Amino acid sequence: MQKYRNRLVIGFASAVLIYAVYLFIVETRTESGALIFLRQFPVWLLLPMVVLQLLAFFFRWIEWHYYLGVIGAQHKISIADSMILQMASFTMTVSPGKAGELLKSVILKSKTGTDIARSAPVVLAERVVDGIAVILMLAVAVVLGGETTHLQPWQRNSILFSAAVLSAGLVAVQLRPLAYFFLRAVGAIPFVKRSQSALTDFYESSREVFRLRHVIPMIGIGFGVYGCSAITMYLILVGFGATPTTSLFLLAVITSGVSAAVGALSGSPNGAGVTEGSTQFILMSTLGYGAGLALAVGLLHGLFNKWFRVFLGMIVGFLFRDRLFVGNIEEELQQAEQGPSPVQQATP
Repeated sequence: MQKYRNRLVIGFASAVLIYAVYLFIVETRTESGALIFLRQFPVWLLLPMVVLQLLAFFFRWIEWHYYLGVIGAQHKISIADSMILQMASFTMTVSPGKAGELLKSVILKSKTGTDIARSAPVVLAERVVDGIAVILMLAVAVVLGGETTHLQPWQRNSILFSAAVLSAGLVAVQLRPLAYFFLRAVGAIPFVKRSQSALTDFYESSREVFRLRHVIPMIGIGFGVYGCSAITMYLILVGFGATPTTSLFLLAVITSGVSAAVGALSGSPNGAGVTEGSTQFILMSTLGYGAGLALAVGLLHGLFNKWFRVFLGMIVGFLFRDRLFVGNIEEELQQAEQGPSPVQQATP
């Protein structure tokens, strides 16, 4: 556990450093910095933004608990423990490269006996389903918004292309002959041969959680998660003086979705600096915002959309640590790290 605590400390320290450097650069190069705008934001809007994030957590928990049912673990864990584990796991996103998410599968095993190779795809499924939901929301917003979103043609085409690629990948995972061809090829490589069995189990579990009968309803739940994020972005833009229009809401959908996707792919602790920078770039290029105002929007949205659940997860993890860390967690972690690591492949 000490290793994971150290990773969290490193992740938080890295995030603080990134934000400090980022703020210093913007504050020293603009007349009206982000901090000036943040002090002007209407306080009364903070309450609905908190409510939206709690609602987003509820949607995320539905995804998690549903997929526990898919792998046969739902009946082995109480609803309370399922919610506690899901909420506490938000803290793990701060570890470098999100490596700490291995701990989520280990804790589930200690409480339910579910093999790590079987539960790891659930963590992957949560990400992929959310990613598909984001891309689809972006594509719809781009089509509905047209020129009113002020996106460049390459930006619109990139979003539509990403939607097509994700849809193709979802279909491809169902092609078992192709998957087993690659698994047999792995088995022929001497230094990874011992991983073939675990990878086969991982694929079979992944294939089940990615069946369309599971994915389609969970994409609907993903719409709820990122709908909350988009509405939060919309409220922030209105709070900073933007005129509330349909076009502004569609731009909020695009901005929150793109920044979330870029941040998730960056490897930065919880997307620190990257999601805010993406938001800043989009708002400067579409609405003509200055650097200070655009960064203020990005910081406030990041605080609620990313860090609110991290801090809430820390509180829940501390209060319910005796319910989370049962059994020999240290030994389970060592075995998971020393053996083949399909979990780590599932959580880049």
